[in-house]
Amino acid sequence: MVAFGAFAEEGKTEEKESGIPSINLGLAKVKIGGYGAVYGSSVEGDEDFQLTDLRLSTTLEAKSKKWGAWLLLNTAKFQSDTDRNWLMIAEGWVEAGNQLKIHAGRIFAAGSYTTPIAPVNETVSYPTCDPTGCFIWGLQLEKLWGDEDTGILLLADIGGLSKTTAFDDPANWRGFESSVRLQKNLGKGGNWLAGTAQISEDYLRLAIDAQYHLAKSFYLRGALYWAKNRGHESDLVGAYLMAVWEPINRVEFHGMLDLWDLQAKTWKETQVNTNKETGEVSLDRVECKSSTENRTAITLGATGYLTKDRNLRATLDVVVPMDDEDAGLDPRVEGRVSYKF
Repeated sequence: MVAFGAFAEEGKTEEKESGIPSINLGLAKVKIGGYGAVYGSSVEGDEDFQLTDLRLSTTLEAKSKKWGAWLLLNTAKFQSDTDRNWLMIAEGWVEAGNQLKIHAGRIFAAGSYTTPIAPVNETVSYPTCDPTGCFIWGLQLEKLWGDEDTGILLLADIGGLSKTTAFDDPANWRGFESSVRLQKNLGKGGNWLAGTAQISEDYLRLAIDAQYHLAKSFYLRGALYWAKNRGHESDLVGAYLMAVWEPINRVEFHGMLDLWDLQAKTWKETQVNTNKETGEVSLDRVECKSSTENRTAITLGATGYLTKDRNLRATLDVVVPMDDEDAGLDPRVEGRVSYKF
């Protein structure tokens, strides 16, 4: 899998850094890795601790690098009552030549690369402005023009819906969606400019994101989102800007400005009209309530990498809302301890 900026596909990231030896099967090799995270928060005296991730990744790759498979499970969700989406990835892929790969199965949608995957996300929580879905059953094409440092990357897919409660939910197949990501890499070191789009019968989502290193130990990353949900007649505009600085080895400081504006219409009543001559029935929504919700927050935090290989890390963030209490966002302290294996 070609690395899309810092957000290399999760299986590739874990395969590279896992300390578990690979298993040689002759024509192919198997690599096992994973990621675990414990989350804690304190909001107005209410404390919460939970195991949010215990991901097990198994990759199979032919020695010829012409085909492979990937299975990713989040075992922390096996017994969850609210989120049963424990099957994250179950895909096979083939190399079609000319730096073109074809993926099929349960895949990571192209529109989801706008924000980092959990094992590399700097802050404890994701930016609240990101509306994209992550996983779909479908077909995906991956194409690279040029080299990985300065080339152009294309990822495009089509399949079922991503906004479902679980991989086995029938709602996966109540419609289709497609997403695409086009990224221009700007040299070594993780600099890029990219755009993504995600569309279905009910919604359209567009985003632009970029990352740039001003120095080896300091970089900026940001994104701008726009989403329209036709099913609920809502519009979302959001953006975030993050600065990350590592002044000494294995000690990192980060700050993020995160904002979004949601405008929604809620229809309160439906009027039934019957044509007396033809008998045709029409429905008119006659009362509408409009609402606007604005949220702005600043996150300040630090991460310590507790092992030389940087696989064990601890992060502590303070989230400060800049809006009044009616905005629905409370000041909070968040922490996370995570390990990649």
